[in-house]
Amino acid sequence: MYLFPGIGLGTLLSGSRIVSDGMLHAAAECIRDITKQVAATVITEAIEEDLIEGYREMDARELRKLNKDELLCYVENSMWNPDYPTLIYKKD
Repeated sequence: MYLFPGIGLGTLLSGSRIVSDGMLHAAAECIRDITKQVAATVITEAIEEDLIEGYREMDARELRKLNKDELLCYVENSMWNPDYPTLIYKKD
């Protein structure tokens, strides 16, 4: 079970492909996409409520200038990616 804290999650999911026949389908295959959508929605709400401070190289003023697609790209680029090095090496 995945839990998503955030503002306006119901609004986000109500019109998306994630909700079908009144049921929430949070499959492992699309969990990163769901998380990205939720994060972008939370950022958008924080901007509207003047609560945004920025993150890394992007300050609040720059975040306010992003359109929806740019915000989704920013969130995706800020997400942690579980890329691990190989821990067992074979001798050739």
